Parts: sequence; structure tokens; C-alpha cells
Amino acid sequence: MDNVIRRLEESDFFTALASTKCPLLCLIQTADGIACHPRERQLVKKSERENNPTMPKHQNEVIIDLHLEALPPNGSNLSVHEKHEYQLWYFRQRMQEQIRYRGRRIIVIHGKGQGILKRDIRRILSRDYAGRVEYHDADFSRYEDGATLVIVK
Repeated sequence: MDNVIRRLEESDFFTALASTKCPLLCLIQTADGIACHPRERQLVKKSERENNPTMPKHQNEVIIDLHLEALPPNGSNLSVHEKHEYQLWYFRQRMQEQIRYRGRRIIVIHGKGQGILKRDIRRILSRDYAGRVEYHDADFSRYEDGATLVIVK
């Protein structure tokens, strides 16, 4: 019995199964080996998007994550004020890239914290993008109070 289990664990089938994140019934044989059925792969991707707040939920959605760990390069040697200014600068740069796409949904992840970054982000939106965007809290079930949804008009 141990021999059979060892051979099953070493087989290509179980290696492929472990790498697909796909239900067993939806696997299909392809020329390259075993794969997840294309329709099921879309469902798996959709469920991964719903469970991961840093992945866009819609095709016309962009996420701007302002957590310092997510920004290039990591500014760990900056003062608190410099880090805050860097986050605001990065936000402005990304908004300039996205503002030309009408209907674009932009999720700005600012985190919960003390609300200072959220307040400053919304001030920039009101002052610099008045009439061109509308904004409100993003989906609470996904981001709680840590994100703002911006829609380009």
C-alpha cells in the first residue's frame, strides 16, 4: 500500500493538480498535460479577485495601493512627513495617468490609520479634479474604511 501511495504522490497528475487551483472534476487532458478547463479557470480567477483586495474586481478598475511597502522603492529611511509626501506624490502621478480614461474606476488604498492620508487624498480630488471625478468610500466588505473609490467622469 505504501508503494501505491508513493507512486501517486510522485505522478505528474497530482503535481499538475496541485499547481492548478482547480476542482478535480474540471481538469482536462491537453497536449501539454493536465489543465483546468478554461471556463473553470475564469471562475477560479474571479474568486481570487474577490478575496484579494489588491486585485481589480472589474476590467475597467485600477488599484492604487499607497501602503509604503507597495510603493517603489521602499522609503524606509524617510521621515514620517517625507513618507506622507511621497505617498501623495505617487498618488498624483498615478491619477495623471488614469484621468484621461472616462468611466475608469480607481480604488485608492490609503489604509485605515488615523485618516490623515485619506483626508489629504480627498482634498486633492476635490481641489485638483473637481468636476472630472466623483469619489466615495470603496466597498466596505472588501476594504473597510481603508480605501476610496474614484470614478473618472
